[in-house]
Amino acid sequence: MDTAQQLVSFRESNPTKLTSIAWIVEALGANSPALTALSRGDYITTRSYQFTADIAAVGPFGRGYHRVRFVFDISEGTPKIIYRQDLSRLGWALGKQTRETWVAQNTR
Repeated sequence: MDTAQQLVSFRESNPTKLTSIAWIVEALGANSPALTALSRGDYITTRSYQFTADIAAVGPFGRGYHRVRFVFDISEGTPKIIYRQDLSRLGWALGKQTRETWVAQNTR
């Protein structure tokens, strides 16, 4: 099992042990090469300064759909957009049934 999968599996099966970053040692093992590599840098933190928002906007009658992903950084206090990606080419984000329901409710 690769390192990422080990971490995901541990988190899923031990939700009550995630109160600090110490769970990573338990998940990977104290002698893990990945843990040794992580300890060499500032890669793990208990505070996040970046947040992602996927925003979908729909025009009247279900037309004019636009979908964008933003990444915000708040490390300097004031939020800044540090990344923007147009996801409109991926289509409707909320599933076919949700779109049909929304269009039906808004075309009356």
